[in-house]
Amino acid sequence: MRRICVLALTILSSCYSKNRNCVVTANNILNEYPKKVYIVYKSKGVIKVISDSSINKIRRGVYYFSNDGELESYKFFDDSSAYSYNEEYDKEGRIIRHEGGALVQRRIREINEDSAFFKASFFSLNKFCKSLEILINDSIQLNVPFINDSSFSNIQTASFGLNTHNLKRFSILFTIQYRDKCTGRDTLVMDTTNLIKNPQLNFSSM
Repeated sequence: MRRICVLALTILSSCYSKNRNCVVTANNILNEYPKKVYIVYKSKGVIKVISDSSINKIRRGVYYFSNDGELESYKFFDDSSAYSYNEEYDKEGRIIRHEGGALVQRRIREINEDSAFFKASFFSLNKFCKSLEILINDSIQLNVPFINDSSFSNIQTASFGLNTHNLKRFSILFTIQYRDKCTGRDTLVMDTTNLIKNPQLNFSSM
């Protein structure tokens, strides 16, 4: 099975309060997720890189820190060299750059020829997830709760089944509402995945 994604991202913010300092340190990550992360690299006694302890050591989130031990960026890797998601932060811990879709990863697994299982992952550092709405082929609407991922740090996942009987094409729109804990803003982000069911490849690009 092959996962193909076409992404769209929009943001709507409102109702925000006074900014606060949201600096995240290496110790913050280590203390909150002692069983999920490990130190990759230190320089002169300062932790510079922390990684998720993923089973295959390939798909994982990685945190990069400044010489002061403060978080500068987070990247999620789908393979050993290329990242699919990136956030970068200023001196007060606020996001100043974002790369990738609203979701960190989207994984689909065929159960049988008439059904499939979909898992969506959201990076939740300094974010409070309020809701996730899913629209399939502009007709099927679902509200799916996020839960803490069992493998990755600061990742929340939502899982749902798809009835693929008599369906050839899939367009899945994800609408996520969350509150930024640093700014107090309520933010709406959208992400899309488009698939075509192929008897030889199961799911492939449209």
